[in-house]
Amino acid sequence: EAPQEYDVKGEFSNLGVQALGKLPGFANVSGELQADAKGGSLKLSGKQAQLDMPLVFRQALQFDAMDVAANWRIKNRRLLLNIDEMNFANTHMQGNVSGSYEIVPDRPDGLGIADITGRLTRAEAAAAHLYMPRAAGEKTYEWLQSALVQGTSDDVRIRLKGRRAQFPFADDRDGVFQVTAKVQDGILQYVPEW
Repeated sequence: EAPQEYDVKGEFSNLGVQALGKLPGFANVSGELQADAKGGSLKLSGKQAQLDMPLVFRQALQFDAMDVAANWRIKNRRLLLNIDEMNFANTHMQGNVSGSYEIVPDRPDGLGIADITGRLTRAEAAAAHLYMPRAAGEKTYEWLQSALVQGTSDDVRIRLKGRRAQFPFADDRDGVFQVTAKVQDGILQYVPEW
């Protein structure tokens, strides 16, 4: 049984944890943590950092630099995670993400509700498949891998809002998953025969 009351404060440097079950793993991350039974806050910074979320992405995400400021609240067994700001850069992209994710433990699917906005100021089209969530499906992943042959962008906007169990939101009825980009020197091979 979980403790009813606790109070944790700490700092860590170059920490790494393997992914386990639904919990993500990470490596080369430093930061500060403050938490109690009602919520908490977390600040992370990493150089050559890695984020491993095997239930979400097909491979661990690598970052040359990453900074995150987040907080969470726990009320009536619900967890609301707020990402105040996440800035990141790697070989394929540079940008930021902010938003929230609410976990409702009594839902039979165990999945939550996302409200996330992101912007990339540098992106390579040919690498887009590497960052596509598993929930988008294997066919989408394979299509992106072969169809986005080349191109770059300095203006990509990402919007995700809705219940994760409904993703990828057919006809935008139960949510929104939208990626828009202004692409330079793009080559799209829509079908292999083209």
